[in-house]
Amino acid sequence: MSPYDSDDLYERLGLSKEANEKEIKRAYRKGARKHHPDVNPGDADAERRFKSISQAYQILSDPKKRELYDRHGMAAFQPGGPAQAEGVNISDFESIFSNLGLDDIMESLFGMGGGRGRTRSEAQRGEDLALRVTISLEDAHTGLEDEKLIETHLPCQHCSASGIKVGTTPRTCARCQGSGQVGIQRGFLVMQSACPQCRGAGREIDPCPQCRGEGRRRGRSRVAFKIPRGIRSGQRVRFTGKGCAGLRGGAKGDLYLHVKVNPHPLFERSGEDLLVQLQLTLTELLLGTKEDLVSLGGEKVTITVPAGSNDGEIIHIRQKGVARRQGGRGDLLVRLKAAQPGRLGRVAKGLLQKLDKILPRPKIRFGK
Repeated sequence: MSPYDSDDLYERLGLSKEANEKEIKRAYRKGARKHHPDVNPGDADAERRFKSISQAYQILSDPKKRELYDRHGMAAFQPGGPAQAEGVNISDFESIFSNLGLDDIMESLFGMGGGRGRTRSEAQRGEDLALRVTISLEDAHTGLEDEKLIETHLPCQHCSASGIKVGTTPRTCARCQGSGQVGIQRGFLVMQSACPQCRGAGREIDPCPQCRGEGRRRGRSRVAFKIPRGIRSGQRVRFTGKGCAGLRGGAKGDLYLHVKVNPHPLFERSGEDLLVQLQLTLTELLLGTKEDLVSLGGEKVTITVPAGSNDGEIIHIRQKGVARRQGGRGDLLVRLKAAQPGRLGRVAKGLLQKLDKILPRPKIRFGK
């Protein structure tokens, strides 16, 4: 079997698994120059070999992708595989499996575009925006609807986001005749590159004087958003199509809301559970009591302390914590704390001494 048909990416490049970054790049440069389709016109086997080593290079030249490959093989990059679980965008690998993106490799290695040049689309998606928002624990519990004034790119109203000067029409690029590509001689190779006159668009325009041909302008926009209930500090919410306007009518980017939840003066949050401390006197611990607590959202919760409770015990009250995003609520955990009575008067001291004589003594005084 040919090494180019091997599942072992190192074998495809003729390398050992201990190869360093320079060795990987050197091996790919050598193989790419030998098997590139423009060097071997009409040779389907050469094109297959070129695709094979390009796929190997795209993975092994990236430290994170290489680590995933070393641990799991090519299965790492399948949908739902380890790469996706570790935050690697699986859509990036469409170029690996379909041989797209080779122009970018050739450009980075040899300073020229590949033989399968692509025409740049005039319309381009806008950039994503990030906005930081600080909310209270009550807002995290109930959810929040708000709006913010943000700096962004807005569609140019003068040219209706086209980037074309009003009253003019686009014309075919005279240099590339509308293909968006021009040939560049590099020794024995003739490589295709984006046309410098039209920048790969294939046509020329008279740019709008208001937006300079971009189809968008800097400005301010009031963006409305909704934070779901149960959000935690450090989480983010994505709003599709609320980012910057795209170039020349392209789709808008997304808005990412980074949320910080301020600490609560009374409650401590642990996931969706709420923790609170209840101060009690000695007699309340011994005899039991009931106390009312105003929880999040103004809800009244009655806490029943059983007779004979001890300092440090926790009373678990179901479904009285923070709202969960998927529905339901966490729990309320009430930690009992014996309050120190402070300086005792003569009467109180005498009563305690009498009580001390009545109460049973512990059988074991010391322990772990």
